[in-house]
Amino acid sequence: MKNFNFSSETKLIKFEIEVSNPKLWENCNSYFDSFSMKFFSKVIEKTFKKNALVSILLTDDKNIKILNYRWRKKNQNTNVLSFPVKSFIKEGKHVFIGDIVLSYETIKKESIQRKIKFRDHFLHLCLHGILHLLGYDHKKQKEEIEMENTEIKLLSLINIQNPYLTNAEDR
Repeated sequence: MKNFNFSSETKLIKFEIEVSNPKLWENCNSYFDSFSMKFFSKVIEKTFKKNALVSILLTDDKNIKILNYRWRKKNQNTNVLSFPVKSFIKEGKHVFIGDIVLSYETIKKESIQRKIKFRDHFLHLCLHGILHLLGYDHKKQKEEIEMENTEIKLLSLINIQNPYLTNAEDR
C-alpha cells in the first residue's frame, strides 16, 4: 500500500489517498496534480463551510467488487463508491466527511468504450464521489437530474465535456 496526502492551498481541505494496487495506479500523482486538487477543494469549500478531510482509496476491480457486495449487496465491479459519514468525525483541525473508492480497471475500460481520456473520466468520478459526500444523491429521478446538471456545470469549468452524452460524436 502506498499513502500520500494533499492539502488545499487554504489548508481547509485535506485528502488522504491510499493506493492498494500501485502497479495499476503508478501515475496517480499526475491525476492529483495541483490543478485537480484546487478544483476539488473549491467544490468542497463552496458547500462545506468547515475544514474537511476526504479519504480516497485507489484500488482494482477485485477489491471494489468485494466492497460493492459488502455495502450494497451488488456482486459486480463498479467505477466509484462513496461512503459519506452519517455524523461528522473531528480529526485534528478537520472534519472527516467520508470515503471514496475508485477502481482503475473499470475506469480504464469505460474511458476506452466511451472514447474519452482516462484523466477526464477519473476526474468526473472523483467529483461524483465528492458530491455524494456533500449530500447529493441520485436515487430519485429529480435528484439524479440535479446531480448530473451540477457535475456537467462543474466539469465545464475545467474544460471537461458533458460526461452524460451518449456517444463520442456528441463530444
